[in-house]
Amino acid sequence: MFQTSVNSYKPHILIADDSRGIVQLLRSFCEHEGYRTSEAYDGFQAIQMTQTLQPDLVMLDMNMPKASGLDVTKAIRSDTHLFDIPIIMLTGLTGREERLKAVSAGVSDFQNKPVDREELMLRVRNMLRMKKMSDLLQEHNRELEDLVQQRTRELEKVLAEVTEANRSIHEGYAETINRLAVVSEYRDEDTGMHIKRVSLNSREIASALGMDSGYVENLGYAAVTHDIGKVAIPDQILLKNGSFTDLERSLMMKHTVIGAQMLSGSNSPYLNMAEKVALTHHERWDGSGYPNQLSGETIPLEGRIVSLADQYDALRTQRTYKPAFSHKKTYDILTLGDQRTSPEHFCPEVLSAFKRIHLRLEEIYQNFQDSLTLEDSLADTLSN
Repeated sequence: MFQTSVNSYKPHILIADDSRGIVQLLRSFCEHEGYRTSEAYDGFQAIQMTQTLQPDLVMLDMNMPKASGLDVTKAIRSDTHLFDIPIIMLTGLTGREERLKAVSAGVSDFQNKPVDREELMLRVRNMLRMKKMSDLLQEHNRELEDLVQQRTRELEKVLAEVTEANRSIHEGYAETINRLAVVSEYRDEDTGMHIKRVSLNSREIASALGMDSGYVENLGYAAVTHDIGKVAIPDQILLKNGSFTDLERSLMMKHTVIGAQMLSGSNSPYLNMAEKVALTHHERWDGSGYPNQLSGETIPLEGRIVSLADQYDALRTQRTYKPAFSHKKTYDILTLGDQRTSPEHFCPEVLSAFKRIHLRLEEIYQNFQDSLTLEDSLADTLSN
């Protein structure tokens, strides 16, 4: 397997062919390029060595004793630990049906016999490059999964402590939300007052839509944890001062799914709604959002409301990549659009409610500037 932390790592290639002369020839090609090699002289041996050594690439003949190249390929692809290893089939087959069978079995690429060294090495380099990228992605995914599990255990411990310490259900869940928000916002550039403003903005929009007081109150609590999934995003991505790579952007977007997973499985109406908010507050009415590209009314109402409430405050607030915008400019961006934002991103009813009460959001922004500590601002938010 690739070890990305060791720059001197040499990829390992297993060569399987019943002809020792061909094996030695291929070995010389590979070692000349700086690759490590192992040899197998029948199909059964090739399967065993692949399972034991887990090479970075397998190069095998179509016709071998004990097990054919197709049998070896099927055995490798049936093992989840070996599934991603690229396989180059050495063959004299030119028929379409035979090649289709090989591709169906899981062959990655072909090399006709007699072997052309330059062509073969080009195919090997391409396959190894793809394998390296696959290994890097798997490594990132494993690190992310480990981090999610670690943070989830920490949050579960916090929830258990809060439940034990508070006899009042209302106070217990309010304190839980407070702690969850502290965990997420301490690691981000957002402040406690950003949380308070998004919560108050969401309440105002929900009230303008005619929602009952219970819904408005629950949404105020739920909006506090809209970005809780960011606790699982590595600091070098979350705090990056500059543009994301495609991989970094993909990992950053996972905070919605991670946040929903962290908040799932509760009997609390606050946390049930918070789960929906965490998952859907970056979905867009026109289907261009994430993580599931939901559109229209398939997006829960609470997600549609917090999406606009959060976007308003983000536009008003200075970031590393943008200045703070005035209320008028923010209003124009949300209602008319610009290069990044379009009115089609928002639910028409929610946008209409925003237009009716937009001055109230301006008042909230002016009244709750970034002056209080995170804990104080959250406590104030949850007590209202």
